[in-house]
Amino acid sequence: MGIISYLWRFIWVHILWRLYKIVAHKLTGKSRIERLCTTIQLSGKLTRSVELEILASKSLSSVHESLSSLRPFDVEQATRAVVNSKGFGSSAEAVAVLKGCLQAMSDYNAVIEELRELKQPYSKANPQHEAALEDLWQQLRPGVRRNGGRITKEWQEIGFQGADPATDMRGMGFLGLAQLVNFANEHHDAALEVYGDSVTHGYPMAIAGINFSLNVYDWVLTRKAAGLLYSARGGPSLWAVDSLYCQLFVIFNKEWVRERPPNMLAFERIRAQVTERCARRLEQEAGEPLHSFESKTSKRPSRLMGDFAAASGPASPASPSNVL
Repeated sequence: MGIISYLWRFIWVHILWRLYKIVAHKLTGKSRIERLCTTIQLSGKLTRSVELEILASKSLSSVHESLSSLRPFDVEQATRAVVNSKGFGSSAEAVAVLKGCLQAMSDYNAVIEELRELKQPYSKANPQHEAALEDLWQQLRPGVRRNGGRITKEWQEIGFQGADPATDMRGMGFLGLAQLVNFANEHHDAALEVYGDSVTHGYPMAIAGINFSLNVYDWVLTRKAAGLLYSARGGPSLWAVDSLYCQLFVIFNKEWVRERPPNMLAFERIRAQVTERCARRLEQEAGEPLHSFESKTSKRPSRLMGDFAAASGPASPASPSNVL
């Protein structure tokens, strides 16, 4: 069955799809990008479709390079390049839609740039870094004072591995801590619920969060999260990335509590199951908001999920019951 599926996909992608594009171009006199921008309103799904067409087009190498630079680019210049290469007609509306798509792509690259800056090495000499670490403690352990000061095994109470949390942040840098702090501040009730479950059911919350930062960072960098971020209200932003991170954390927590594994040996297995499932969802439902994950997340997910649902605008999945 796997071989048949592979062969069908190969035939569709390399033969039938190309044939369809040739026939459609002959019949309409328009490239696929122009047809998309003419017939579909600006949306996350449209932007992702246009992006994939640009990445696949041999005649748009300059625009491809702009996307691959992972930095904001000149949207006006990119728009002219696509219009000239693809022979857009006189439709100013289609050109405006194309420009809107390209602006979202540039904004996406700006988010990548911001994430890279946040991924700077954690420094105990940086007051901002140290203040964020203290904030995380205060949010998860309100009213509890550490007896050991800055270097103490008490950090293990919120899920770090040793006496100095800085050693746990060597992989993801400050980004791993920043996303934990955002979760604890912006979705405080959900974060406290996750923290309570992590203590009760035996997994280190801080270390788990740093691992999820790695997953989300990879999804954004490889553009697996593009459809989701394009669908967020206002377009791609760090806020939308943080919302994805929070939802991933809540989904993992519910799965861990459901399984109740006897020890930490199950951590990588459950993490892999959850992240692979979410990654498939991102790819299969590109452009659909993730608030349809709500029914699979926490016992009280409404506060966390409601914000992201609002961010996703009018486009939404048919029902939360069909997720994952």
